[in-house]
Amino acid sequence: MCINKILRSKPRFSYWFACHLGGYCPTSKEIENDDVKNLAKRLEGVTEKETIDNILEWQEANILFWDERHPIPTVLFYSLGIALPVFLIAGFYLSLFLLLTSGVFPFSTILLIWISALVSSIITTLVIIAVAIRSNRKIPLIEGLTNAFKLSISLKMLLRRDRKLGICRDYAKLTACILRSIYKNSEIYFLHSSAHVATGIRIGQEVYMLDQRLPVLTINQWYKREHGSTPPSKLLFVYRKAHKLNGNRLESIPVDSLLSKTNISKIKSPHDLSFELSKLLNIPDNDSFDSGFDVLQTIELPKWAKGANLYEMNDSVVNYSLTRFLKRRIMNQILELSQITKIEIDKEAEDLVFRAKIVLEQINKLG
Repeated sequence: MCINKILRSKPRFSYWFACHLGGYCPTSKEIENDDVKNLAKRLEGVTEKETIDNILEWQEANILFWDERHPIPTVLFYSLGIALPVFLIAGFYLSLFLLLTSGVFPFSTILLIWISALVSSIITTLVIIAVAIRSNRKIPLIEGLTNAFKLSISLKMLLRRDRKLGICRDYAKLTACILRSIYKNSEIYFLHSSAHVATGIRIGQEVYMLDQRLPVLTINQWYKREHGSTPPSKLLFVYRKAHKLNGNRLESIPVDSLLSKTNISKIKSPHDLSFELSKLLNIPDNDSFDSGFDVLQTIELPKWAKGANLYEMNDSVVNYSLTRFLKRRIMNQILELSQITKIEIDKEAEDLVFRAKIVLEQINKLG
């Protein structure tokens, strides 16, 4: 029976698969982890929208994306279907070659050459990965190599005191752990795109996606960012289904059933979004200042990647998250909100560009 049929018909197998091979779903033991519970208590906000932003802001500030690890388990896992037939065919032709040349070259010599080439390739690969881990990540070599090849990383690696490292499936697992620890009866979902997975939670009538960094997105926004305008029915099976965490089971649910069909008011332009966010941040959305007293400067803030395709979907939870996104970027510039006189937002290809006009100093005319 193929994996897809098993996942559809056996939620417990789906749960086991996601926990131990997919690596993005937490086990019951991981959800009850004391370090996770302590972190969840610190991140819990007054409201749900505050909590989910706290989670993303903490992850963005504390966990580094582990670039060297990202392709390794994925390539190893998904290449099995290709590698196994290749090795079988190669073995057949090698056997044929050995049979035909047995009178010319000793069998032991040919076998030694073959094994030497294989071992050399493995050692070279390990050395390259080890150097990258040791020089770039500053973590113990054995710990780094062990976790680099794991499909499901340990929470210890994600919550270590220094150099917290992870990839998308690790973020998804930790996010689900924290959400389940805070909201015992919440609806938690996992959604997939190409070589990527993220965690969602239902708040009211909407599912919101937590994907490594601010801002939070509605499931419609996340789907549009990852899959464009392609309808779910046209995607691969794994992308057409969401998995809902239910105890020690993962229930397969059509993504289309989670996408919001409600007609909401849309933000017509980046300027309108600027007005909305400025209002939430208590920043005046105008250029009114006394040129004799104020010295202004415009600074570039980090972009919202692919935000130009998403901002029109007006949502109060997402707009609040965007204010958190902006506040964090402003603080990273060693600035106070009181110094900001205007926020400007423009499109740049698929991204949204944020600019802030700031007051540098007050000039005393009488002095």
